[in-house]
Amino acid sequence: MRGIALLWLLCAAPGHAAAYTPTLRDYQHDMWTANDGMPADIWSLAEDNQGWLWIASMAGLYRFDGIHVQPFQPAPGEALLSEKIGALSALPNGDLWICYAQGHALSLLRNGHLLHYTEQNGYHGGACALGITGDLDNNLWVAGSDGLMRFSAGRWTRLGPAQGFGSGLPEGLNLDRQGRLWVTTAQRVYLYQRAQQRFIDAGPHSNQHTVMQAPDGQIWLWGPGGTSALPGPLGHAEGPVPARPPINNSDGALFDHQGNLWQALCPPGVCRFTPAVWRGRTRIDAATRQAAVTAGQQAPASAEPLVMLEDRQSNLWVTTRLGLDRYRPNAFVRVPLPDFSSYIGIAAQPDGKVWASTLSSPEGHLWRVDQGVQAVPGVDPLVHALAVAHDGALLAGGRTVLQRYDASGVRAAPMPPEIQTANSASRARALLDDGSGIWARFSYGGLWRRPGDSALLGMPSAQGTWLRASSLGLPDGAGPVALALDAQQRVWLGYSHNRLLRYDHGQITQWGAADGIDVLNINFVSAGRELVIAGEKGLQVLQGNRFKTLYADEPGVLNGITALLRTPDGSVWLNGRRGVLRISATQWQAALDNPATPLHYRLLGAHEGYRGEATAPFPLPSAALSPDGLLWFASSDGLLQLDPAQLAPVAPTHADFLQVAVNDQRWSTDQPVTLPAGTRELQIAYTALGSRVPEQVRFRYQLEGVDPDWKSVGTRRDANYTNLGPGEYRFRLQAITPGSAWPEDAAELHIRITPRFDQTGWFALLGLLLLGGALVALYRWRVRYLTRQIYAQMNTRLQERQDIARTLHDTFLQAVYALTLRFQTVQLSLPPGHPLHPQMDDAMERAEALLEEGRDQVMNLRSEGRMQQGLFEALRQVGTDLMLQHGVPFEARRCGSIRALSPGVIDNLFQLGREAMINAYQHAQARHIQLRLDYKRREFVLSVCDDGRGLDAEILQRGHKDRHWGIPGMTERANKIGGTLQIDSMPTRGTRIVVTLPARAAYLPRAWPWRRWPGR
Repeated sequence: MRGIALLWLLCAAPGHAAAYTPTLRDYQHDMWTANDGMPADIWSLAEDNQGWLWIASMAGLYRFDGIHVQPFQPAPGEALLSEKIGALSALPNGDLWICYAQGHALSLLRNGHLLHYTEQNGYHGGACALGITGDLDNNLWVAGSDGLMRFSAGRWTRLGPAQGFGSGLPEGLNLDRQGRLWVTTAQRVYLYQRAQQRFIDAGPHSNQHTVMQAPDGQIWLWGPGGTSALPGPLGHAEGPVPARPPINNSDGALFDHQGNLWQALCPPGVCRFTPAVWRGRTRIDAATRQAAVTAGQQAPASAEPLVMLEDRQSNLWVTTRLGLDRYRPNAFVRVPLPDFSSYIGIAAQPDGKVWASTLSSPEGHLWRVDQGVQAVPGVDPLVHALAVAHDGALLAGGRTVLQRYDASGVRAAPMPPEIQTANSASRARALLDDGSGIWARFSYGGLWRRPGDSALLGMPSAQGTWLRASSLGLPDGAGPVALALDAQQRVWLGYSHNRLLRYDHGQITQWGAADGIDVLNINFVSAGRELVIAGEKGLQVLQGNRFKTLYADEPGVLNGITALLRTPDGSVWLNGRRGVLRISATQWQAALDNPATPLHYRLLGAHEGYRGEATAPFPLPSAALSPDGLLWFASSDGLLQLDPAQLAPVAPTHADFLQVAVNDQRWSTDQPVTLPAGTRELQIAYTALGSRVPEQVRFRYQLEGVDPDWKSVGTRRDANYTNLGPGEYRFRLQAITPGSAWPEDAAELHIRITPRFDQTGWFALLGLLLLGGALVALYRWRVRYLTRQIYAQMNTRLQERQDIARTLHDTFLQAVYALTLRFQTVQLSLPPGHPLHPQMDDAMERAEALLEEGRDQVMNLRSEGRMQQGLFEALRQVGTDLMLQHGVPFEARRCGSIRALSPGVIDNLFQLGREAMINAYQHAQARHIQLRLDYKRREFVLSVCDDGRGLDAEILQRGHKDRHWGIPGMTERANKIGGTLQIDSMPTRGTRIVVTLPARAAYLPRAWPWRRWPGR
């Protein structure tokens, strides 16, 4: 009997493997309760066109992004009419209609603002918690406690018997997949006919207020009275039936987009009936519900289910008395191997058979899984390693024998005797058929090869002796971890410690760390279109004769890969520690062309039903592709099946902002945010909408002016900034789901931080003015201090000069004068004609000249005393004295805005002016002499003019007169103080002596140095 069963398993050719029907165990079930901020006693759900899930509860209105729930915050100055929300309806244009459980009113939320409808503006439907929906004609229908109302073209209308509705009050309101409106009363079902704008009675119901349409067009009723098909001609619609109704509203039962019937009140949770169950039936009875429970199509909820909604991403949301539950179909379907199955290996034959081996299952170790799960008897009950032979047969190895499974049955050949006797725990871990021999790697005993065609395995004519790896020139010992065969029938062997060998019909080539291998222990080798190795540290590809590392967007996601598959569309599938990675052909080729380019991938992990991680302790095949396109993956938690054709596409997601928080204050992000003065720190909360698996959405953001580039933050949903100053900021945000690229556009939030007064430009200007004033005050004090110091030094010098002048006058000049008197006395005593008279006359002349020069010097020394009156007054006094002495008119003039002269130049200017005037009076023979001081903006000019005989041209040219050094002395004095001396003279027309000093040398600095002073 056992042989017959085995022969049937081997000979039955399925053609196509059967895709396993998912049970609710294959759905991701999540729940949110009060501990997560979710309100209890939720009455209604609605999904808007942005992807927000709106929640109506007796505690208020909320919105949910799949991660965090938020109470609705009306715009400033607006408020809801009540916290008790009974029903919601989200329209395609973004409008959200809000019905209150109490009171005669409802509200419209449009573009963030509330508009209320009450009896004052035409609404007379009463409390509208029983139902609300839009229709294909942009009308709004309300099932109120006072009747059925319609809102059309801005007007409210009550409908009743005149429109064929009957006399009862509405108790249910539904839109079917074809957009038809159904209304139920306490006993009847009505269908609204758009063309006639009237209702037609569809018949009675048995306490069933929910109307829904199946994919085949059949109308079903659900309620406390059960679930049944609507009888009669109106119970089935003709024409195409869309997968979803045009306006999605929540209710107690529904058909999802795949045609599964879900219903609440299936104690103690929800039930799911596949099309195979409900099709052909007219009622879902207790026996059918019990069958669903037995088949795993019943799942518990957090509490008693109330209503449910399928969103655009195929998530099923169920409200309960305690919160909100979500059921999401996983990408993977669990293959029902026996519990405690571990270390699973997979092999798919070309004829469609799929096999699995397990290590610890008590029922057996080899299973056929393409047509349900069936244990396969064999010669060696400890079979574990699987491989597909070159002719498509299945090879299975255990401890004692190597087995071949084909259409003729099972044949076996013994394992090496050394393996059977060395260690009772030793068994085959990896098999490979290279077309001319079979390779086997044992857990204890290393690597062996059995020459010969595997098709002859176990036949009497087969000749085969197991050979150790060392006899083939390969390393002896523990053996390789991974085996692979390329198109040239060359065998690739991956070892630990970054070591890879290629066995090419006796020729051995080796690669190592020096050739770029850096994966630590090589777990897997793929020798397909390109040679790929995987290990604990990542994934590498052979290019030329060196290995290049491939990178992913997330660190570590490519670590621990144990299998690589390529589907007909060119996509690459990797089985690893975090789940299965799908890489499109385009992205894979881009990574091969430039290994430094991060791989863009879609991760199908725990949120898609992949629990555990890829099996790595043994070199078992952990993935397989069957001919029908189904993918099979082994994880530490079991065997999984995935149908790429049924894989939900990656829906685009868009980023949105939730709030801006500063300490305990919150700001809405519906408009630009203005923060108070002094804000230094802020937190921006954000989200992403439209993703099927919001937990996997990744974000990056940039605060312009602060962040130099985008900051990738993974799945984190807030941004924190410190040490911000006042100003305008723009926060940019992007979101992607795994498997997609970053979008070109970004969501933007404008933030303005108001400056404090001390952060404004006015404060800075005031500070600059105060600082400038302080600097000016300091500058003026310094100038006054230096001026006092200079004048003190000048007074000391003047006093010294006066003392010297007094001494010269009282001593030296008096002595010389007395001496001349003695000479005169002696000369008078000499007789006339005495030969000493000429000598005495010459001596007297010299004495008088000495006295004259001494008096001049004394006058010069004493003249500085006049400087205390100022340069102009001192020079005018000198000119006046000379005028009285010589009788020639004198005029002194002062022009321009008078400025203080530098003390260091006053004395020199005085000496220059005095010398020029003395020369004019003594030598010019002038009729008029003029002194002029010009205080100009850029220079100071002192000039002395006369209208006398002028200077000889020779003297002007030479610059001095023989044995006279007055002009050179004046020139040197002018140069000494940074000025110039110019003499203009013409015979008979007079002489003009001009001393010019630049302003920086002539004047003391002004108290306000930046003030421009008038020029001339």
